[in-house]
Amino acid sequence: MANKTYIVQVPDNDGNPAYALSHWKGINGKPFDENDALIILSPDGNKWALTIDNKGVLKGVPVVDDNGSDGEENQRAK
Repeated sequence: MANKTYIVQVPDNDGNPAYALSHWKGINGKPFDENDALIILSPDGNKWALTIDNKGVLKGVPVVDDNGSDGEENQRAK
């Protein structure tokens, strides 16, 4: 079963239907690191931080987890 994201409707101060706002940094599993770099996974299981500079140049930097792994160990375990 796939995970579901529920949208909760709550009344505002006047009783009108409203929705709770969530700060992006409070969402688990978002694909960004603490520097707002987009984290993507390559087909071989390696993680990459994708950034763009002011001239529009994309740059991919390998991501090393806290345990020193770049994701390769997880790919081999599959």
